[in-house]
Amino acid sequence: MRTGLFASALVVASAVAIPITSVITTSSAKADALQMSSDNSSTGWYPNEPLLSPSNVTGGNFGGLFDTQLNGEVYAQPLASQPTVLAVTENDYAYGLNSTTGAIEWRDNFGTVAHPEQQIGCTDIGNSLGITGTPVIDSTTGIAYFVAAKDSGPNGATQWFMEAVEVQTGAPAPNWPTNGVPIQGSADNNAVTVFNGEYQTQRPGLVLINGVVYAAFGSQCDDGNWEGWLIGVSESTHSITTMWSTEECGSNVCSGEPGAGIWQSGSPPVVDSQGDIFVSTGNGDIPSGPEPGNDATADTYGEAVVKLSTSGGILHPIDFFIPADAQALNYQDGDLGSGGPVALPAIMG
Repeated sequence: MRTGLFASALVVASAVAIPITSVITTSSAKADALQMSSDNSSTGWYPNEPLLSPSNVTGGNFGGLFDTQLNGEVYAQPLASQPTVLAVTENDYAYGLNSTTGAIEWRDNFGTVAHPEQQIGCTDIGNSLGITGTPVIDSTTGIAYFVAAKDSGPNGATQWFMEAVEVQTGAPAPNWPTNGVPIQGSADNNAVTVFNGEYQTQRPGLVLINGVVYAAFGSQCDDGNWEGWLIGVSESTHSITTMWSTEECGSNVCSGEPGAGIWQSGSPPVVDSQGDIFVSTGNGDIPSGPEPGNDATADTYGEAVVKLSTSGGILHPIDFFIPADAQALNYQDGDLGSGGPVALPAIMG
């Protein structure tokens, strides 16, 4: 077993991804929720709910406020930038809902959804693959960012695009590319490893660090040429700033196991106070060579929790942990990364 000196206390829990139906229900709380699981620690703890108190919860009036039917299944967590609730769907729609009544204030469509069941026979998400990962909203600009899958590749192959809209109006973010920023290119840690959208899925929630939106990717049914990826897109330049792959192989197989995908049952990466990012990976080649804290020759990160630095604008791993039974997990397809990391808040430390 490898151990590392992580700056934050982390908990990794296993979970199973379960789709949410296309009926959105919200409560009467008026706090903002600008990213999945509340904050960079990914705790799911909302300490500043102004209308959520023991008396309200037990007073007989606590419950759903509205149901609104949307076009497509909803896997992503709806977010709130008051007075608007943002919801996104697998039919590549984004909605702005009135947080009190549920009325649809605006709706946008971001292209023709992907159909991986027709391309590669995969129905991991369903028959339609659109916007799956939970968006992130910039508190200073009110702009929401999310990743949309479209059938715009050769012969309808899946391609991915970072989109950006103003939460209150649904208008495109100023100067953002009309069709979004395409997710494509080679890994910074190995130019031979090329992102292939046809075999990737963007499941984890997005995070925003110092003007860069980060999105993590796993596989489509473990088919084809895929790896785990963490990719950054600049708010200001509207372009990719960094692409890091969990396996520097350049093919779907390294020395044995493919992949090391980042899916985390949809939970976002953890971001610490230094801007470092923590992700957990699934089955794949196990790290070998250096001990954590000195990864100069490590090039694969299967069954691992990896700490990546964002300093200098290029993602690079600076620490990792793998459990003693990592090989057994591989043989069982038992992903360590079936649940995402959580950083314990200071009050609990």
